[in-house]
Amino acid sequence: MGSSCSCYRFLCIPQIRRKKKLAANNPYAPNNSGQNNFGRPSSPQSTARQSGDNTNIFGQSVAGSAATQAPFGAASMNSGNQLPDGTEPAAFLRIARQRFNHIQSVNSASNVEEIRRYLTPELYNSMYSDIVANQDQDVAEFSNLNAMVVESTTENGQYVVSVRFTGTVSEDLNSLPQPFTEIWHFVKPAGSQQDWVVAGIQQA
Repeated sequence: MGSSCSCYRFLCIPQIRRKKKLAANNPYAPNNSGQNNFGRPSSPQSTARQSGDNTNIFGQSVAGSAATQAPFGAASMNSGNQLPDGTEPAAFLRIARQRFNHIQSVNSASNVEEIRRYLTPELYNSMYSDIVANQDQDVAEFSNLNAMVVESTTENGQYVVSVRFTGTVSEDLNSLPQPFTEIWHFVKPAGSQQDWVVAGIQQA
């Protein structure tokens, strides 16, 4: 992936790594000094890493516990390890994986309005030209998709949850699977019942 980028407000959009992938650096990512952009050191104490956070594509914890079935953003009081809005991490990750796969599947010029539903206006506007330029209807296949919450906080009146996705991706039927790692940053206004939307996608 090239190092040059065009900056839009607080977002920096690098060259897209693969034809079916949305890619964007994000103001919520850690910087080189070891400080994240919430103004705190990047450390285990500042993240929301629980044993139940690391789950596979089926919503199952690698430790063997099953994910809850709460809807995306709905409060659940089972474990005491909720995200800022009260959501259980396992429930959040289950829907985050579905959101990941859905956005990948509709990433083409014919689906710009569908994609808009799941992105912040700033991210959508900064990526619009790349989305409409994508006329290829091939859909990348993501195998062994795993998700882990790596950051959750309340900042500037917003809930913010960062999810690391890992696995393998085949860009088309003739491509060999390649490993990938990305961090997706989900946000919503604090105290609201609005749905979570993606504020940035960071290549890791």
